[in-house]
Amino acid sequence: MKSGTSQLNWGVLGTARIAEQQVIPAIGRSTNGRVLGVSSGRASDYAQRLGIERAYASHDELLADPDIDAVYIPLPNALHRDWTIGAAEAGKHVLCEKPIALSPTELDEIESACGANGVQFAEAFMYWHHPQIAVVCELMNDGRIGDLVAIEARFHFVLDVAAGENIRMSGTLAGGALRDIGCYPIDLMNLLAGSAPIDVAAVATTDHGSPVETGIAAAMGYEGVTGSFSSSFRSAVGDGCTIIGRTGSIELRHPFRPDGNEGTGIIIVTAAGGSETIEVQGDSYRREVEDFVRRAIDNAPDEAGIQLSRWTVQATERIALVAGLPTGGSPPPSSLLSSTTAPRR
Repeated sequence: MKSGTSQLNWGVLGTARIAEQQVIPAIGRSTNGRVLGVSSGRASDYAQRLGIERAYASHDELLADPDIDAVYIPLPNALHRDWTIGAAEAGKHVLCEKPIALSPTELDEIESACGANGVQFAEAFMYWHHPQIAVVCELMNDGRIGDLVAIEARFHFVLDVAAGENIRMSGTLAGGALRDIGCYPIDLMNLLAGSAPIDVAAVATTDHGSPVETGIAAAMGYEGVTGSFSSSFRSAVGDGCTIIGRTGSIELRHPFRPDGNEGTGIIIVTAAGGSETIEVQGDSYRREVEDFVRRAIDNAPDEAGIQLSRWTVQATERIALVAGLPTGGSPPPSSLLSSTTAPRR
């Protein structure tokens, strides 16, 4: 990254759908970044379709380009640790899709590699960056619902299994409902409670013949606060969260995907015998990109974000363990570490 720069050149590792539909357009809408290149076995067609200047046949070629300042990694979950460390060692800042790590040990290794190479990293929980989260925290800090008592959250969608192979259903690639969408309510509960849970209990469900869990539900105990959530690939109810206080409650209609509601977050505060609806507009993905670039340029680690990522990977691993699911940290087969085309995300 050139001294005095106010903009970063981005490279995208892989041709995932979330990159095409969400993050690449968000970088284009941002004020401080542009997508310069993409790497994949099918990068040429992808780059041409999206108007990206450079296409690389392998991720290593992209990382070797001195003009690339930062990378976005939307690869399968099992590859996040290795390519984040590889990018750091190449001197690139890293925005990696959630979960950035499958175990606390992996997160330690990522943090160490980024620190040793003087680059910034962040986990791509875009919902953090929607202004509705700041509004909710202000309402809680102002005592609008009294002391926090409980948090209830959900995140569901219907996965079209007839559409073909999907990394969400791959055990080898660390798929499954817990790490794909269950991590969102876990993360939000940790954020609101201000810590990792002390206790967890969980149960997972699978469809007949499924190699991974298609549903997960868990209860989490904090200091004086309980949390519960459910997530699955089998329901169209979407996302929601209710925050219960001693004297009232706050409902978030779209805590994780306000972009599905044209960027509008809806907050319903019920307290003192009355109800108030607050609508908050924001562009989660664009703000995520711009916030990351500013921190990278200023060499300012997101210490609160890294701490939240740590709490969430700790909680996710504990939930996997008690639900009888594979825990993180097992390396994927070496054949998966190449730049070959991955199944759809």
